[in-house]
Amino acid sequence: MSIGHNNPPAYDSEKLDKLATTANEFAEIAKEWAATEITEENAGRANDFVTGGRKLIKTIEEARTADKAPHLEAGKAVDAAYKPLVTVLDKALDGVKRALTEFAKVKAEAEAAAARKVAEAARKAAEEAEAQRKAAEEAGNAIAAEAAAQAAEEARKAEQQAASTKATGAIESGTGMGRTAALRTYYVAEVVDPAKATLWALKQESGLFRELVIKIANAAKRHDKSIEIPGIKFIEEKRIA
Repeated sequence: MSIGHNNPPAYDSEKLDKLATTANEFAEIAKEWAATEITEENAGRANDFVTGGRKLIKTIEEARTADKAPHLEAGKAVDAAYKPLVTVLDKALDGVKRALTEFAKVKAEAEAAAARKVAEAARKAAEEAEAQRKAAEEAGNAIAAEAAAQAAEEARKAEQQAASTKATGAIESGTGMGRTAALRTYYVAEVVDPAKATLWALKQESGLFRELVIKIANAAKRHDKSIEIPGIKFIEEKRIA
């Protein structure tokens, strides 16, 4: 026996079973109607069948809504009890995080300045070592030239390392129990040219973009049957709803 086996379902299983049986029977008859030629003699009965199907769907939706309602209310009650706590803490932490961010920015600027100093010193050291190498070569001192060449190479590596150092203003845990906080880069898009942004979106995600445009256009047409939208062609269809 699995854990939770004795837990009752969150819905009326007996009612669901009856509706499932009726829905399956209805679906089988619908297959027959779909394969039947509609004539003047049977069109009315086919229409009545569709009406009955709509009523069955409505009955199922009403049953679903009724079974779900207690859970929705319980969920709302739980949210109402817990969310204020989270909201209070979020607001309280926002102030501390703003203060930490300002501190981390100052610290990061100092780190960047220190890295620039190291890089500049290493660059000068590399230049001096290179000059010493050339002088040693001219003097015919191969050993001194090689030593200077190695020193120049090490100085260039130090310069590159210093130049690539990322200043994050990292803040270590004060107790060893927390995580290290550091500045991270975030990007928030702001539309400054709707036309260009729209063209970009069309090229990037044409499928999703087209679906969105079609949805907006159809909604506009339902609201105003006479509307004409540039770049959109409305195809008139007739069908039984």
